[in-house]
Amino acid sequence: MKNLKGKTALITGGTSKLGREIAIALAKEGVNIIIHYNKAEKVAKNLCNYINALGVKGYKIKADFEKENERERLIEKCLKIDKKISILINNASIYQSPERGTFDEFMKNLEVNTWTPYFLSVKFAEEIKKGEIINILDARIKRINLSSPDLFYILSKHLLALLTQKLANQFSPKIRVNGIAPGRIIPSPKGEKVKKFTSKIIAVLKEESMNGKIIMVG
Repeated sequence: MKNLKGKTALITGGTSKLGREIAIALAKEGVNIIIHYNKAEKVAKNLCNYINALGVKGYKIKADFEKENERERLIEKCLKIDKKISILINNASIYQSPERGTFDEFMKNLEVNTWTPYFLSVKFAEEIKKGEIINILDARIKRINLSSPDLFYILSKHLLALLTQKLANQFSPKIRVNGIAPGRIIPSPKGEKVKKFTSKIIAVLKEESMNGKIIMVG
């Protein structure tokens, strides 16, 4: 089990409820945090201040993942902030309802929830000598309900799970890639389910032999 102290992590969607909890949990382990956000700049700023108060460094970086140029430059910009970045947590996601079933709605889910973490992982692996990637999935990928109002979202996460295993093989042994699929843990972000979720992220990062695993967290 390795020590995470002094490492730097990029967390996409870092201002979301789960993103904030991941950031704080890692900061308490001594990890410097780069918070990615799109619109919630004030939340990102306050979170960075909180992280700094824990004795580690907190940074914020803006990127709209529906804009190709911003997505493509994110890893490069993060390396300018801290060259020691070695952890990527792909947490950012969007939800587009399948009720109207339009092509654009489906593609938006795939662009942000599947393609973006895949693309960022590839760019990360190109630049980082040794590190870890964790893709945040959804426990509903285990048994997909085709009648679910969240179908487009769940399908995008299911595809990301498959890509997680592909990338684990592709990047090994230089970069480890794993997926964590939480169950329904909102709206109680301070409860035991969230603590179990963040503890699992920390455990996966510390376990150097784990690669290509999809872990369900209830």
